[in-house]
Amino acid sequence: MVTEIVASPSDLDGLVVLKSARWSDFERLLEMRGPHSVPRMSYFDGVLEILSPSKHHQNLKRCLARLLEAWADAQAVALVPLGSWTLRDTIRGAGVEPDECYALQRGEAAVRLERPDLVIEVGERRIPRFRLYEALEVPELWLVRDGGITAHVLCHGRYRVSVKSPMLPGLDLARLHELSSLPTLAAAKRRLAELTCPA
Repeated sequence: MVTEIVASPSDLDGLVVLKSARWSDFERLLEMRGPHSVPRMSYFDGVLEILSPSKHHQNLKRCLARLLEAWADAQAVALVPLGSWTLRDTIRGAGVEPDECYALQRGEAAVRLERPDLVIEVGERRIPRFRLYEALEVPELWLVRDGGITAHVLCHGRYRVSVKSPMLPGLDLARLHELSSLPTLAAAKRRLAELTCPA
């Protein structure tokens, strides 16, 4: 295996990339790490990533998650938080632990637990997130970068950019990102009502 160690200057995440890795390497590292949430690991197409998220990364993803969940509660949207649930498809050789993921409770039906309905990923990675989550057939992917949040919707096996979240059409993603950058979560929650916009 070839090892590459990357430190992103924007958020200082620690990232180790192992090339020519095998699926068994991914499963072995997950087993060695045990029930802990870090480091987070991803595997696809012979590349294994081991991520140690920075304080900035963790703060941003937690703030976004709390604001999203508070918005969902206020709007009576039955959002089920699933955290960094380890997603894997042995046949396709795809595995990942997203920053955050959610399922949407639809009426009285049980939440489908094969995969989440929505995944949120913060920052850049070596493994292309589109290909990875397309392989795992996750319906909606939010990518959080310095410039904001972009929603991507799975359509015929490929992601397409969407102006709004189809799963949460009343949510203003630009405002959500703006609020997540406020100095404190309390300040962001005080302005949470501004997130509501016509569906």
